[in-house]
Amino acid sequence: MRRQTVVLIAAPVLHATLREQFGGDEVITFAEHDLLRALETISTKRPAIVALERTFATSPRGKALMHRLQADTALDGLEILAVSLNGQRDSAAAAPPP
Repeated sequence: MRRQTVVLIAAPVLHATLREQFGGDEVITFAEHDLLRALETISTKRPAIVALERTFATSPRGKALMHRLQADTALDGLEILAVSLNGQRDSAAAAPPP
């Protein structure tokens, strides 16, 4: 199985637990308040997946980030997921509120 790069954006206290959902993939973590650095990393590393903690994904800042990523044609093929502590992973665009 090929290792993928995943950018995970969540509260730092959740990083370790959410990281486990991605097994052996390379997971780069950012706090929700560190979006500029996260965007820079996404632009340069071109991860296969951007995972947003579900509560953040449904917030105004999370939704704005998703729209920005979806509008960037250089990131075509990027999978954006909403993830939760119970292991649930959904397409962020279709993720129900927490």
